[in-house]
Amino acid sequence: MSSRQGQEARELSRYFELLFDKAKEQRSPRRALEAEARRQIRLIAATAGIPAVPPPDLRKLAACLGVSIRETSLAMKGRVIQDTLTTAIEIEKTLDESEKTFVLAHEIAHLILENLVPTPHPSIRSAIGTFSYTEIERLCDICAEELLLPLEWLRDWVDPRVPSFTVVEEVAHISRCQIETAASVIIKNGLWSAKLYWCSWKNGATIVDRSCPPDEPAVLASVRLPLPRVTQASLPSRVVQRDVAVEFGDQRCRYHVEWFIFSREKALALLY
Repeated sequence: MSSRQGQEARELSRYFELLFDKAKEQRSPRRALEAEARRQIRLIAATAGIPAVPPPDLRKLAACLGVSIRETSLAMKGRVIQDTLTTAIEIEKTLDESEKTFVLAHEIAHLILENLVPTPHPSIRSAIGTFSYTEIERLCDICAEELLLPLEWLRDWVDPRVPSFTVVEEVAHISRCQIETAASVIIKNGLWSAKLYWCSWKNGATIVDRSCPPDEPAVLASVRLPLPRVTQASLPSRVVQRDVAVEFGDQRCRYHVEWFIFSREKALALLY
């Protein structure tokens, strides 16, 4: 295949991806709203001169919105403070830099989606007026992910055939976000056919805390992952287990399991 034919094939593939995404949006009002929120965030970022390539200049975006940023001691990760004259984003000063970046993107999403600052584009505030606190937080997370990891950029960067924490580390490094954020965004947008688990260890057993895509608590409690062999001195580390048995209640399936182990209290398991 010539380079021209290869380019045409990629463009055709992308065309059908967009058609498929549009069809899914039309079948699900919630998905359509999420897509519209992504588009609005991306449009306002572009107006501020922020390209859809990581890492984004979030401080420039905040300045364009007339918002100041300060780090201080908080009982939460971040918040928006407003009075009659000013708007500010406050971030807990003890967070690590990658988490501060995500919190800043999340709070900027609140400002835009809830129309807390004037923007040059129509707000979707009325559409989310009936949302619960949890639903609004989830939508702001989605928009924060779009700012840090633009979906169009991810589709070009991530090879759909090869799930790997090596790729996740590269994406996290480029976007200056956390490993778990990069991995979950890749998976939840269907770029890999894989499952991500957040795990810890207790009494020689693996405890699964949550997953992406999300499972019910009863399902999470039934998952039994094989313990990787690691030493405290080697942490953090990556371990790959090929073709191992994973138990889901009374069912047993075989997967490749790749671990990213931060500590005995925190590890990610990628199943594919």
